[in-house]
Amino acid sequence: MEIQSMYEPEPGPLSAEDSVAVVSALAQAIWETDGRGNVNADSPSWRAYTGQTPDQWLQSGWLAAVHPAEQRDAAAVWEEALATGQPLNAGFRVQQAGGGWKLTSVRMIPVSGEKDTIEKWIGCLVAIPDHKISGAAAKQESEDRFDMLVQNLPTRERRSVEALRESEERLRILVESIVDHAIITHDPDGIITSWNSGAQHIFGYTETEAVGQPDALIFTEQDRIDGEHEEERATAWREGRALDERYHKRKDGSLVYLSGVMAPLYNPDNKLIGFVKVARDLTQRKQMELALREADRRKDEFMAMLGHELRNPLAPIRNVIHILKMTHGHDQSLTSSLEMLSRQVDHMVRLVNDLLDMTRIVKGKIALRPEPIDLVAVTTRAIEMSRPMFDSANRVLTVDLPDHAIFINGDITRIMQIINNLLNNGAKFTLPAGHVHVRVAQWGDQVMMQIQDDGLGISGEHLEDIFETFYQIDVAIDRSQGGLGLGLSMVKQLVELHGGDVQVSSPGLGLGTTFTVTFPAIVPDR
Repeated sequence: MEIQSMYEPEPGPLSAEDSVAVVSALAQAIWETDGRGNVNADSPSWRAYTGQTPDQWLQSGWLAAVHPAEQRDAAAVWEEALATGQPLNAGFRVQQAGGGWKLTSVRMIPVSGEKDTIEKWIGCLVAIPDHKISGAAAKQESEDRFDMLVQNLPTRERRSVEALRESEERLRILVESIVDHAIITHDPDGIITSWNSGAQHIFGYTETEAVGQPDALIFTEQDRIDGEHEEERATAWREGRALDERYHKRKDGSLVYLSGVMAPLYNPDNKLIGFVKVARDLTQRKQMELALREADRRKDEFMAMLGHELRNPLAPIRNVIHILKMTHGHDQSLTSSLEMLSRQVDHMVRLVNDLLDMTRIVKGKIALRPEPIDLVAVTTRAIEMSRPMFDSANRVLTVDLPDHAIFINGDITRIMQIINNLLNNGAKFTLPAGHVHVRVAQWGDQVMMQIQDDGLGISGEHLEDIFETFYQIDVAIDRSQGGLGLGLSMVKQLVELHGGDVQVSSPGLGLGTTFTVTFPAIVPDR
């Protein structure tokens, strides 16, 4: 008795007779190209359907039989398939052997060789019945017929095709699942060719409404007039990508603020076949930024008003103190009180002036009067003005200045303000008997001023914030010598207005702090 094997043998390649039967049953035509899409064998079924001669077929391939009005689109999707290695499934009008044109579904499936490179492409043409001429019906009918054809392929080729289709499906699912990012592709002329669910969610247009429309569809009227959509494509092609952050227009006419990037798509022959754009909705963040900007503007206006209102009564208070000193200078019990009151008023004046200066800087209303100045001489003057503060507080101030002039282009009043603020900061955060060292030097076209102390220091977590407006480190200092947290912020702003830079470093708490300021030097012509 013959024993039947429990394993069925794998099907071999289709015979010529079987191929004819499959083509007759499943498609009007079937053909092959090499891995680069070139026709290398005759296709009697194709020629019988289209009426092409063997020479026409071998020279031009299937694209030559597509309606002239659709040849450009057909070439684009075919080039995209060749570039990406993904199957092609599209409907075009194809010429008939008996004359005229008929809507057909063209399907091209890549087949991988042993080294996972595309060895060839299998093409199948299915005529769409007149009563089913719709995009969905044509696509589904083509899918069903081709599924049957794939099942009759040799095992290795069938598995390769099925693996590619699974990969294509996974990619499609991935793209469609990204609902918070719009992913849109265009052809070289800006006609939308694909539109994911994220684009539909953001813009309100369905895929059917968007595909085939120009990319100007989502731009505002003014941006269309200005040609921003065309400039975006040109930039992407010229530079390899185009960054885009602007308001776009939704289907209902409302505006959405997007941040996106566009990149060009090329085929293996380095020919441009289109663009892909990925964008995300930043409308909520933009609204928050605008709200913060408005709050910041109102804050600046309030601080300016507060500074002026505080400064107004200080002048008469100062005058009264001066009169009391003149008329009651012999009264020792009153003199000490007047001195204390005078110091506090002076401190109040400095705080108010800092507040007003910072407000002017933020609003861009501070006017510099730059001129060539000797930084060594200006630093010497600032040290002479600050030395009494160091002596009275028992801090040691040392200097290291060159014996020649070093010139920068600056506003002498503001440069003095920078130096004084840094010296005050060093004195304030240095303990009694501590040291503050000032150094000025020049290297090439840069001038450096360094103010170093061995005081309280700054922990690493605070270094990045030290120049922020109103920022203060919570350390044990005499609050009578404290401030508003404006001094270092003002230093940074004034240094940058002079084209310079300021940096801070500290090994840590209790290990001192170093501020390094650099300015462009005035280098004499040689």
